[in-house]
Amino acid sequence: MEILPDRNTLRRCATPPCDREAKTGRPLGAGGSATRWGCLFLFALFLIGCDHPERVDIGELVEALNALDKDEVVDDDAVGADEINPDDDGVVCEEGEKVCEGQWVMVCRGGEFVQSEHCVDCGPLCQCAESAGNAWCEHTDPGPDDIDVQPDDSVVIDEDVLLSDEDMLEQEPDNDALEATMELPCTGQTKCYGIYGDEIECPEEGNAFYGQDSQYAVMGYCFPRDYTIEGNVPEEVVIDNVTKLVWQRTLPDLYSGCSGGSPVGNTCEWQEAIKYCEDLIYDGHGAWRLPTIAELETISYYNGGAGYGFDEIVFPQLPLSLLSEYFWSSTPRSVPNSGGVKWTLRGTVVNYYADDNKLYVRCVSGGVKKARAFSEYETDGKIIVKDDSMLFEWTKEYVADVSWESALAHCENLSYGGKDDWRLPNINELLTVLDYEKFNPASSFPGLIEEIFWTSTTSIGDDDAYVVQISSGIIDKEKKTLSYYKAICLRNL
Repeated sequence: MEILPDRNTLRRCATPPCDREAKTGRPLGAGGSATRWGCLFLFALFLIGCDHPERVDIGELVEALNALDKDEVVDDDAVGADEINPDDDGVVCEEGEKVCEGQWVMVCRGGEFVQSEHCVDCGPLCQCAESAGNAWCEHTDPGPDDIDVQPDDSVVIDEDVLLSDEDMLEQEPDNDALEATMELPCTGQTKCYGIYGDEIECPEEGNAFYGQDSQYAVMGYCFPRDYTIEGNVPEEVVIDNVTKLVWQRTLPDLYSGCSGGSPVGNTCEWQEAIKYCEDLIYDGHGAWRLPTIAELETISYYNGGAGYGFDEIVFPQLPLSLLSEYFWSSTPRSVPNSGGVKWTLRGTVVNYYADDNKLYVRCVSGGVKKARAFSEYETDGKIIVKDDSMLFEWTKEYVADVSWESALAHCENLSYGGKDDWRLPNINELLTVLDYEKFNPASSFPGLIEEIFWTSTTSIGDDDAYVVQISSGIIDKEKKTLSYYKAICLRNL
């Protein structure tokens, strides 16, 4: 097994201060045991250094922390019944472990439990359930149209355990909005940029250009990209530890059964791509499928140069230049009389093509479906749209005809519905409102207009920022100086 170096290690080092929640960046309450141990763990990791991605001996680390904390006395009687405490060895939890705490699913991140999912919207008797290190939301009186979030045992990452076909989840997902797992990956951006794409020192709050993608990433508003490589060359798989998707890492010189390109088989028509993935035996497994467009979007990497859309460390083997490469998705374009048109990904840009075009293919397996759940409520005379599946709140209102700089400032300075912690969404966050089964608008977000909206994500290498066309679902880039586009604001629950 290969643990990816450098970039992913650096992403883990971009951790919010220990006096702030890892999910929301908000200040923590009075420190509990889990928080204190999590902070000590992060501090020790910082001392070790982010430039050294070698594994850390947890036992040795715990002994060191115990030595630092030997004078502390914990009053067991003062600990609430629902509070999650370290085990006898001082380790709070294992990474990725899930437990219930009241109506919350808690997930282990960085050595302590943080809130992951609030069990409030999965049915009339919604509750948190747990078993064998996993937890999920369920209801005890399910109706035929209800969707339960079931425990995810789809990916086992172990040096001595290979993924079985059953583990690879042979289910075929619907072509709907982002199949989110609550853990939305960061875009990969780590720096700040000016109006013409020039790299700038990240501004302080209250200054121009504050509120960019990378600034909220380092405060913990998204989950650092986290991959593991399994298998043997030339049939390695990429396990996305955030989305739980498993990707074909190495593309073939020729796709079996495909008729495009030179030599023949270098690219595929859409139906050929579907069959190629269904028939694929790769890394000894056969449970592959063509990804949805929402799944493809999760591996778009926004920290490369203009047009370069995949992390070259994670997916190093790519034919030709990504500027001329399009990848098929399984998602049809939901427009009347357009049955022969399918969605495609070109680097970081989403568009559609007739299904007789010859494009590239990358197969996927695994993943967890998550039902979307938009609702509205009124407070202080304003309507707020709540997304319980992502723990997001959105302004129902938007600002029109603003530049990118003005869009950032609008959300940062906004007081709406009695709340003042709004921000401009990054590209991954704005994509969560899309529903590719819909058109004009391509969203089930209540009342969202068919317009183009700014994101806080810069297109590195040029003077553009990413925008989303809500009418169709197209992702594109536009000059930051243009004042034709809209801005809608987001906050975390």
